[in-house]
Amino acid sequence: MQIRRSFTATLEIKRLKRLLDYYYILSRQKLDSLELSRKIKIQYDLEIHRAKQSSYENIISTAQNKSRTVWTNVNSLISEKKVTSTPRLPQSENLCTLAEEFNHSFINLAPNLVKDSAPSGPKLS
Repeated sequence: MQIRRSFTATLEIKRLKRLLDYYYILSRQKLDSLELSRKIKIQYDLEIHRAKQSSYENIISTAQNKSRTVWTNVNSLISEKKVTSTPRLPQSENLCTLAEEFNHSFINLAPNLVKDSAPSGPKLS
């Protein structure tokens, strides 16, 4: 059984994404564009939701064992969200070196977590 984790981006989703990017950049300079950017973001999210829903409905409707397919998809979605990274803790015999390594680890902890968990948008190719 094959699980399709992505969906096909429709022309409407691609169009909304381009508009969203444009108004997001524009809203950084003009505050009146911010409200329009938010409205487009809501439309974009709604279209993505519909596309994903349609994709999963298609997968389930064409499956021979619908119950198994539903639970496989649910579990794959749940496991995708549980991905966490455990930071490597420094180990050293020398207390001064250990303190330096801990300091370096904690200084870089937030930037590394943000970098590792950067959102990946839908594949629009």
